[in-house]
Amino acid sequence: MKKIFTLISMALVAMSVNAQDDWTPDVNYVAAPGGTMATEFANPTESGNDKIATIDLSPINLQVVSSKTPIEIPSAQGGASGLTEANWPEAGWNAAEFKIGGNNKESQPTIPGEFYSVIGSGVPYVSFVSKQFWNEDGFADRYYPGFKADGDTDGWTYYNPDGSVGLPNSGNYVKATATEAGVMKIGTFVQSGDTRLLYIVKGSTQKALTWNADVNTTEYKVEGYSQNVKNADNTWVFIPSFTVENYIIGTETAYEYVDAGTNESKTANVLSSRKFIWFVFDAEPGETYYIFGNNWQIGFQGVKFYKGKTIKDYTPSGIDTPKAKVADNANAPIYNLAGQKVDKSQKGILIQNGKKFVNK
Repeated sequence: MKKIFTLISMALVAMSVNAQDDWTPDVNYVAAPGGTMATEFANPTESGNDKIATIDLSPINLQVVSSKTPIEIPSAQGGASGLTEANWPEAGWNAAEFKIGGNNKESQPTIPGEFYSVIGSGVPYVSFVSKQFWNEDGFADRYYPGFKADGDTDGWTYYNPDGSVGLPNSGNYVKATATEAGVMKIGTFVQSGDTRLLYIVKGSTQKALTWNADVNTTEYKVEGYSQNVKNADNTWVFIPSFTVENYIIGTETAYEYVDAGTNESKTANVLSSRKFIWFVFDAEPGETYYIFGNNWQIGFQGVKFYKGKTIKDYTPSGIDTPKAKVADNANAPIYNLAGQKVDKSQKGILIQNGKKFVNK
């Protein structure tokens, strides 16, 4: 009898797993289908120094903001020192714009489903003050945005993940809200470098969501592709769970994987590569979430939304994950449902080649 109940239990688990594979997004929006900007970006709304692309698809609404960028200008144009955003002359701004980015040219078609993104202008900042810059001879030469001498408070104020200085009010960022609870999945393009932090910020608290490896306690997950993690035929290898440390995405400098075509073990540096990733997190109804880089512009690929779902039930192969166009590999890495790499002795529901199976 016990054996029968065990088999029934396993069958129910398998049915549940298969049901996850059938998840279909209630919203599936792409910002640059086929490498062409969507209408919202090609004809954005203009508001002061900003251009705003609005994506209104019930039950979610997104606004992607692109702002004019302060630039260094001759002092003759600047007037008195202590310029602010409000009185910075028109000659001191680069115009706001949206442009296609993150297509990686020759390598782009090797990412299943493609991953073009739209990048806005303007570094996200909370406040901006400029001051007069003095040259070696002691004469005022130029006004320089962001100049910050020791002990001086002039310059940029960047976002702090504890929410202590507030949210960005200019630059390039994404605002996302939902009228119903569900899983939000936002695609972004990230340039290489160990200083490129990425935040998902809860508007009501102004604090950044936190990541850890425990599926039951993490507030978001990161999955996708790294430019350095490729098979011999140049296809990109899907990474089901990027590590995040101090808001740096993909901190591994020695990421190990198996080439699906040659069965060879490989090592790649994820930290110093361009990344095409999705943030996956629970969206509370009525809450606004801000997604942006610390001092640089992210590329926005698109958004998926799954009503009534939660990331605790989420696995990388469970929600519309692109599959690499290669045959299954018996030596491919194996992961548990938390996205952690395990060996073949691990029992339970595991993932290999993007597919779940039960290891007894």
